Amino acid sequence: MLPPYTPQTKKEILEVQASVFLFAPDSFSILPNLPANEQQSLESSFEWLRRGVDQVYRKPRHADALVRMHELLDKSYEEYSAGRSDAGRILIGKFENLVIDTRP
Repeated sequence: MLPPYTPQTKKEILEVQASVFLFAPDSFSILPNLPANEQQSLESSFEWLRRGVDQVYRKPRHADALVRMHELLDKSYEEYSAGRSDAGRILIGKFENLVIDTRP
């Protein structure tokens, strides 16, 4: 079994973020050759994003931005999970802006 996916670059983080923005909470594509536990879902997407920001923004100068990124991810996930897609989308958009503005 492969290790869980972790975005390794700012671009990869933004690709996962874009898929959340477009497909969350429940319109992610089902790929026929992947087992159910490896399919992209709301839960897996947010796990990937959390691991990705921890990987890409691990330098001491990222400390404040990293805290804010995790706050936005947690709040966005909470909104999507509660069925408030519009609020979740606004928060994931703010996360995107922060990632764009933060140099790795």
